[in-house]
Amino acid sequence: MPHVLNKRLDSPQILTLRRAGVLSGAGVWSWLSALICTAVLPSGLLERSLAQAPTTYYVATNGNNNWSGTREAPIGGDGPFLTIFRAQMAVRVRIAAGMTSDITVLVRGGEYFQDFQLNFGPSDSGRNGYKVIYKNYSGERPTIHRGRRLSGWQLDSGNIYRVPVDWTFNALYENGARCVKARYPNITPDNPYVYNQTSATIAGAETRKFGFRPGDIPVVSNPTALEVVLWAGGRQGYQNWWRDDFTVSSIDYSARIVTLLQNLTVAGTAEARDVIGAGSRYFVQGAKELLDQPGEFWVGNGFLYYWPRQTPIEKQVILAPGPAVGGIFGFLGASPSDPVHDIQVEGLTLGYTDRYRDAINLGNADRVAVKGNHIFNTGGNGIFVGGGGKKNTFTDNLIHDVGFDGILIQA
Repeated sequence: MPHVLNKRLDSPQILTLRRAGVLSGAGVWSWLSALICTAVLPSGLLERSLAQAPTTYYVATNGNNNWSGTREAPIGGDGPFLTIFRAQMAVRVRIAAGMTSDITVLVRGGEYFQDFQLNFGPSDSGRNGYKVIYKNYSGERPTIHRGRRLSGWQLDSGNIYRVPVDWTFNALYENGARCVKARYPNITPDNPYVYNQTSATIAGAETRKFGFRPGDIPVVSNPTALEVVLWAGGRQGYQNWWRDDFTVSSIDYSARIVTLLQNLTVAGTAEARDVIGAGSRYFVQGAKELLDQPGEFWVGNGFLYYWPRQTPIEKQVILAPGPAVGGIFGFLGASPSDPVHDIQVEGLTLGYTDRYRDAINLGNADRVAVKGNHIFNTGGNGIFVGGGGKKNTFTDNLIHDVGFDGILIQA
């Protein structure tokens, strides 16, 4: 009985890829190449056709998503893919056709801006005891990141420049170094741990209000746009286990009392987690008036305002995380009984995510290996591991300058 290829060029799967810009024209046929080997073949030839199907794909900054992805460099109208997402689609088709060995995607050196979190699920997983491997091309170090490079700067006033933006973000990077949301009190190069301390516990409102000392919160034109970054210290004022970011509801400068927009509660509940005792650490951010030193930024009124550390500003590499939610890679199974599994990520550099966004996120994942990667400048964890998985391994990774933990594992 022959195996019949049942994929029309207007099928939903192909139309989805064409609308997404992954395929066009002759690229449709490239995408189908892994299936053609199984089309109209006698059953006895299926194993031979699988053995001849590609098991290595390439991604390069000079690639093309309409190519086959089976060549390491452009030659004769063919060559590597341009994006890892396109390689994922090819691998998915190859997996569906059957695996008789590991499948490897080799990513060549250079920078790859990724405007969304690339998620891998059960259909991207290894089969029959084999793995799917995404790794660096030998001797080269690719960087995959979420940072859009900003250009078209104009001088706003003094040392502050501005550029139009049509999305909001809470992180910024100049020449690989993290920038600071305009804040008070200012940090210094020698001491990034500068805070104020609350002056009083407000009876009857210990989870929503706190007192402040004279001069600790500058007067700004729109105090409700301020954020309070707070380490609630409990009744003793020094516990400081958790950091929370709150929007300000109001500031009474005469009584020197801040009212937060919401109570300090256990996430997802109305239960008070702790009290804002006198001595709790905090600082304020979120107003243009606080932008007063190099490396600080503020987003508002359709612009990013920034005081660069180095000038001329157009020669600096300034990156802002794009608008889509998420980090860089997600390995997310459908359930504990239908996990993503048998995938390895190796030798990649990952970074430049927004606040609270992890570089790599696992959930319902089995036997996912993260090996020898460089993870830095994240707004969340380097690697977050949720529940529902087992036998995942993390080895020889360099993780630094992250917003939370290097690796956080939750049951």
